[in-house]
Amino acid sequence: MITASEICSHLNVASPCHEAEDGGVIVNSHCLYPSNGTVLVYVREVASGFIVSDGGGAMRELVTSGVDLGKNADDKCMQIAMAQGLTCYRGIVQAPTVPIGSVALAIIMVANASKEIADVLFAAWKPKREKDFKKMVRELLTYALKVKPTHGTLFGKTNKQHKFDNVFTFPNGKRAAVDAVATPDGMVLVPASKLRAAAATLDRDGDEYGVAADLLSMLSLSSPQGASEPAGWQPIETAPQNHMTEILAFKRSIGPVIVRWLDADHPDADGITEFHESWNHQPVENLTHWRPLPAPPSGVKTPADAGGEKG
Repeated sequence: MITASEICSHLNVASPCHEAEDGGVIVNSHCLYPSNGTVLVYVREVASGFIVSDGGGAMRELVTSGVDLGKNADDKCMQIAMAQGLTCYRGIVQAPTVPIGSVALAIIMVANASKEIADVLFAAWKPKREKDFKKMVRELLTYALKVKPTHGTLFGKTNKQHKFDNVFTFPNGKRAAVDAVATPDGMVLVPASKLRAAAATLDRDGDEYGVAADLLSMLSLSSPQGASEPAGWQPIETAPQNHMTEILAFKRSIGPVIVRWLDADHPDADGITEFHESWNHQPVENLTHWRPLPAPPSGVKTPADAGGEKG
């Protein structure tokens, strides 16, 4: 049968104490701050008895966590401390001077109050959350593509340099450049159809700086110089597996079909991860080769150009 002395010995191990530099004693309490740090209680002997305090631990916990204490922090600290018969002066929770026989109880009360102050002020604090959109995009792409991006410079068709925050290099040597784009104040997003029309006007009227070519290159998602789209039929194993990209594939004994890759969780995939026909979403097997879809005839609007109109 376990004895009270054995329980006390275990409690002493769980709440160790040691001497402080000023001759007092530092006690590790059973209370925890919001960061899971232990609430420490300081005991110091004076002529009339013993002073027990948290040494400003609650306020230190909040400040190191980045909490903006504001003007009402001291008042709130005092309010919580006084409710438990304690005081709070300049952020230090302290019990009235007590005799040696009351030190243990004072330690418990100070630890509880210090913890409560930290909990209450931390919960009331509303941090300013700043969304780093570029960081979010970078982390999302890294997770999805399983490739770590680097900062890089690629060249456009006019040999103009373009810097990208996220350049992904895949095992087959192909590279993909992705940038997170936000709309700055004073700027608006322009439909691609209007940009194409502007590029066509520039090209017709003369464009000595190559702006039209760069604009059309970006709109058509052309690859940088030296990494152009593969010419002719390519093995189906090299086809892009992206539900946003339609390709022309060659099906054995049938001929060319327009397909796109759908994962099993895509709403049109019917639970099957495979290339699917674009018009009826049926899975397609026995594909041998693929090639990019040709550009639409000049002057013919695509659904994307017409804002999704059909007909």
